[in-house]
Amino acid sequence: MDVDAVLLSVQERDKWRRRVDLLQRNLAEVREHRVRLEQRLRKIKRDLGRLAVYSDAVAEQTLRTHRSTNHATSEAQLPRR
Repeated sequence: MDVDAVLLSVQERDKWRRRVDLLQRNLAEVREHRVRLEQRLRKIKRDLGRLAVYSDAVAEQTLRTHRSTNHATSEAQLPRR
């Protein structure tokens, strides 16, 4: 067996192992990033849900306030309250 051929084979194997290691590290980083983004998305959805409930309550209160009796005067000579 040729020593140079064996050396090239070992070098090629090491090159591919390094590439696979690099790809596995990159994949792990991408997965971690995805998990963080999914957590952030869940938090945003939760906050939007809370905001929707809050805005509905504010809108309902505003409508109730506007439906109540109005103490404004219709005559110009009377002072407004």
